[in-house]
Amino acid sequence: MTRPFGNNVLQQFLQRLGPGRSSPRKLRLYACARLRCSSKLIRAQASLRAVQLGERLADGQHDPAELRNFRSLWQDVWLALHPDAAVAALQVTEERPWRDLPGGLHLLTEVFGPEQIPDVLPSWRTPAVLSLACAAYDERAPLSGALRRDRLLVLADALLDVGCADAVIQGHLRRKRKHVAGCWCLDRILERC
Repeated sequence: MTRPFGNNVLQQFLQRLGPGRSSPRKLRLYACARLRCSSKLIRAQASLRAVQLGERLADGQHDPAELRNFRSLWQDVWLALHPDAAVAALQVTEERPWRDLPGGLHLLTEVFGPEQIPDVLPSWRTPAVLSLACAAYDERAPLSGALRRDRLLVLADALLDVGCADAVIQGHLRRKRKHVAGCWCLDRILERC
């Protein structure tokens, strides 16, 4: 069971969104995205591998043996693999050095979405759209973990072709800011929580 948050930025943000918007998967992916903001940390190969493993852990695609091997790493990297995703998310939001990194609010919105998330109609989830969404998610930049903008633009066009002219979805996919694993829009399209 996920531990409740204290009185902090993350809790306030999630309360504004309403119940049911956070999950252990979303919390872990937010923590991983926040950890990736530290270029010093991610320059170390073991650190990068730990964050990548954290992302795979969130998506249920991790190797348990590899996870056991990383348990001996220092605390900062271990946050990506912390058994309690809520603790990891809270620490990267509130504690140094993570709280001082830029982009925190952007990452909260990127992972958990705006206050009003539009519905994705079943008719928009064509095989072509789902294939493009999976490719956009799976083919992230290795160091930054960012989703490739060119893939998102192609996905936005494919959604237009099947009738999705929703301004929030189209605007999000076409926006020039960094997109990360756990992107609310891709998760809605792929029906991931």
